[in-house]
Amino acid sequence: MAASSPPSLMQSVLDGPLPHFFALHERFKCIVCHTVLKDPWQTECGHRMCYNCMMGLFVDGTEVMCPANEDDCEMIARERMFYDRGMCREILSQQVYCIHKDAGCTSSMKWSELQNHLEKCEFITVECPFKKFGCTEKVPKKSQEEHVKCCQYVPVPCVHCRKEVGRILQKDHLEKDCPKVLVECPYGCREKAIRNQGSDSEVSTHELTAHQEHFDVLVRRVEEDDLKRTRLETRLEEQTNENVSMKRQLNEANRKITQLEERVTAVQGEADRLKAEHETFATRTELGDQERRIQETLTTTESQIQEVEQRITNMEQNSGSSVGGLSGETLREMEATTQQVGVHDIRLAEMDVRFQCLETANYEGVLLWKVSDYTRRKQDAFQSRSGGRVIARTTDGERTTGNMTCRKVTGEKMTVEKEGGTRGQEMREVDATGGKTNGRKEVRGDVTKRKSITRTMTGRKETGKKGTTEKAAGGKVSNQGDAKRRSYSEAVIEGALRTERVMSLYSQPFYTNRFGYKMCGRVYLNGDGMGKGTHLSLFFVLMRGEYDALLEWPFRQKVTLSLLDQSPARRDLSDTFRPDPTSSSFRRPSTEMNIASGCPMFISHNDLQNSRFLKDDTIYMKIVVDTVDLLPR
Repeated sequence: MAASSPPSLMQSVLDGPLPHFFALHERFKCIVCHTVLKDPWQTECGHRMCYNCMMGLFVDGTEVMCPANEDDCEMIARERMFYDRGMCREILSQQVYCIHKDAGCTSSMKWSELQNHLEKCEFITVECPFKKFGCTEKVPKKSQEEHVKCCQYVPVPCVHCRKEVGRILQKDHLEKDCPKVLVECPYGCREKAIRNQGSDSEVSTHELTAHQEHFDVLVRRVEEDDLKRTRLETRLEEQTNENVSMKRQLNEANRKITQLEERVTAVQGEADRLKAEHETFATRTELGDQERRIQETLTTTESQIQEVEQRITNMEQNSGSSVGGLSGETLREMEATTQQVGVHDIRLAEMDVRFQCLETANYEGVLLWKVSDYTRRKQDAFQSRSGGRVIARTTDGERTTGNMTCRKVTGEKMTVEKEGGTRGQEMREVDATGGKTNGRKEVRGDVTKRKSITRTMTGRKETGKKGTTEKAAGGKVSNQGDAKRRSYSEAVIEGALRTERVMSLYSQPFYTNRFGYKMCGRVYLNGDGMGKGTHLSLFFVLMRGEYDALLEWPFRQKVTLSLLDQSPARRDLSDTFRPDPTSSSFRRPSTEMNIASGCPMFISHNDLQNSRFLKDDTIYMKIVVDTVDLLPR
């Protein structure tokens, strides 16, 4: 039979705050509030809840489902529940920490013993004993004596009225509350009286008899206030002037800082320029030394050739048997010497072009490109004799063909396009590195030609054994062979040009900075793609550089293509574009050059001919790459 009111077994501990349990098992928790059971009551199905939680379930007095919601739960009623004394004892025997654990108390005990511990716990918070004198601090019990020694509200007796007041409040007491302290007249005269003594009539009498003195005091106070105000105004004016001066000095300092920053930037730019010039000068000096050494070797070789030629002439004038016996060895020497001359010719040509590239290289993202002989170059692109061979010509007059070495030596590869193709079709590459690859092929071809000439000379000299006339003829052949040898390079180039078609011109490389992107320009004077035959086509080309691994890809800098106005008006024709990051033309070059990108219909031939852009059969083109957001590494 359930009790009608809760027993008081846990009432003593429930009056205080809940403690911190060591480890509270789930069976000691209420199925409703899920905290420790307080006055536990048990249901018919074996579950427990707090008394207050139980009373909240049965507000209407009707049966409800057990809140545990387990499979064996039943409908419960208030009258069928009973107080669980055993569980109450178990809970009270659980180990708990002192509620002042956070303050430093390390004691632990049973919950039933907590109240006794709190009565003597040294970490319990107590009020200051001088609370009535104004102290509001609360300190741990063990620190109370130490606080009392230094408390500012320790009571001290007033020297006039002997009333105890807090030490920190003594001054306020004397100025406002003490009834026996002497106070001065509120008007500032020398009359003094005990506070709260004297009648109203006595105060009125004093005001009437001492009004002159009160007026004098008031005048002095006004004068003192005026003097203070004047001093404050003077000080304010001084501060204002000082602030104006400080602002002026600050503006001047900022101006000087700006000037210094500009000077530092200019000096840094000049230092970078001088460094680049120094590096270029060192390279030029080295190339000049190499050229001088090669020139000396070439001079020596030419002397040897002349000596050999003289020996051949002398041998031809001797008897036939002597000529026949010596001609073979001499011709071999001549072939070797001729081969050396060919190699030196190539190296000298390379040096010349490298000098030209270094002299015209720009490291600020600007290309100024001069194309002279415009009419002839355009005609070269328009006419063709062989129909299947292509030449890509550079602006310094050198040429590249399908089976000739590119004389425009830049240490890179030049890209040319087959006749009839359009930009974007398959490109073929011609090595422009000089004497390591195609240069050697050219030398071998040169030597083969010269061997043929030499054989002709030898055959005719053998015929010369039969008589004087033949000897003379042999000498003539020797002179003819010498002429052929000297004009061989010119004959090969001119013969190639007669069967080749100049499709486009390449500019010298230029750079965004010393270690930046490498680029060049490409122009089709007779047009390309949609502008073929009707327009000049101008393109921008990304080249493979030595520092590509340190740069950001794809290329994203704004590019401006311009045809310069040579008249005083200076109204240049320009077109600006931003690279498409998805285009292969602006990715990191995997070959020596990417596919060119630009304007196939930059300007029509009709607009260009006899216009301000074409003067003295010369045009000037300019390519500017925006380098504002590029930081050199």
